[in-house]
Amino acid sequence: MIVRHSYISVNSKRFRGISLGIAKQAAFGTALAHIKYIQHRPGPDREEGGRDFFNQESDQIDGKEVREALRALKTRGVVIHKLTLAPDVDPKDPREFTREVMQGLNDAKGTDLKWFAVEHRNTDHHHVHVVVLGKDANGKMVRFSKDDYKTMKKHGNRWLDRNHPIERRQKEFERNYSGRNLERRELALWRKIERKELAFEKNKDNQRGSQNLNQSRWIPDAQIRAMANPAFGLFMSAAGIARTLVSWIDLKDRRDPLKETKKELEERRDEIKDILSKPSGTENQSTHKELLEKIEKAIERLEQAEEERRKRPSREDRDRDLDIQGGR
Repeated sequence: MIVRHSYISVNSKRFRGISLGIAKQAAFGTALAHIKYIQHRPGPDREEGGRDFFNQESDQIDGKEVREALRALKTRGVVIHKLTLAPDVDPKDPREFTREVMQGLNDAKGTDLKWFAVEHRNTDHHHVHVVVLGKDANGKMVRFSKDDYKTMKKHGNRWLDRNHPIERRQKEFERNYSGRNLERRELALWRKIERKELAFEKNKDNQRGSQNLNQSRWIPDAQIRAMANPAFGLFMSAAGIARTLVSWIDLKDRRDPLKETKKELEERRDEIKDILSKPSGTENQSTHKELLEKIEKAIERLEQAEEERRKRPSREDRDRDLDIQGGR
């Protein structure tokens, strides 16, 4: 779910030399124009006379009533807040969806917001425009923060999960396992592998360089005397043993992201096959078959990636080649 927010205020219209009265007229004029726009914007969903507004209590509110409520507002700050609620799936009841989001926002803020909304179905993605007056029912100024956006998303996603569980899972799968996202995951994985390989080769080169440097550098007499001390020898021996023991501990992440992703997809494929084996509606059957095809294509791409990775030389082979080259 996407939430967009902007506002129209009197202060934003107060340029240099413009009086407060003129700034208020400009701000209220812009707010009235926005109300007219969302009510009468061209589209197949626009009815004769414009779209009806709705709020928490009523399903049919005339645009005239909204404009009167705006004109009755007395403020020198924000006139209206403009919200756009765009769920990732088309809700079967956009008004119930909007009311739950706004009620959750009211409860979180502890206010009684005065708002009016209109639904738009003139694009591929249905959305709802909400106009929130700059003052609530108690005359308190209304402000929005990042926490308010999170609250609206939380309540909107909760409503969608409750009323559109299959569509939500399908959208989530398309986002995570679509061809483009899968290519990005594979590319990121190969880049990660290449970075580790380069770091390993660079470390080997640094070790060989330091060994050559140690062979040719001058050692002070004090260091020679310290090295001849038996206590120093015992200390270095203990340190070497400790270093060897620590090196035996495997701290590397042995998980294979490709195999884990493939395993998740195969489990999901088996679930869908079980669903298809049971009698259900034609609409659900077609949805699950389409989802099954996408999963099988994703599995096929992962298998190709695994095959390409198997053709690459292993780390042991590269280490052996480096040792041979270093010996030369």
